[in-house]
Amino acid sequence: MRSFALAVGLTGTCTLLIAGCSSDQGGSGTTPTPTPTPTTASVVHVDAGSRICTTDKTSVPFGQVTVIATSVGKKDVSVTVFGPKAGQWTKAIGVIPLLQPNQTKSMTINLPLGAYEVACQTARDDARARITAV
Repeated sequence: MRSFALAVGLTGTCTLLIAGCSSDQGGSGTTPTPTPTPTTASVVHVDAGSRICTTDKTSVPFGQVTVIATSVGKKDVSVTVFGPKAGQWTKAIGVIPLLQPNQTKSMTINLPLGAYEVACQTARDDARARITAV
């Protein structure tokens, strides 16, 4: 009989403790939802040329990413960010179509979590670098 009374006593104490913890939140009993803070786009710099494709980062936070590409070669070059499709890097996420030598252009794209390839392509060459959205 004594163990039954102890169990009831502990249950009653736990209930009081839980009620005491939850009743101290403005009387509504609900937890306030945090307000999302606006984020700015991450920036990735790309040096693009014939057989050159380098990025200043290998990973970026997922979401809005601004790609700033500079042509560092002597030929016109395009810069494309590819995502995976059917096991290959063929899904174009964004393209900077034609950079002339020493020209800089940018684009802002949305990158969900995952791996991506940045392709720097001339009429004859294709160089690539990987970035990951984490």
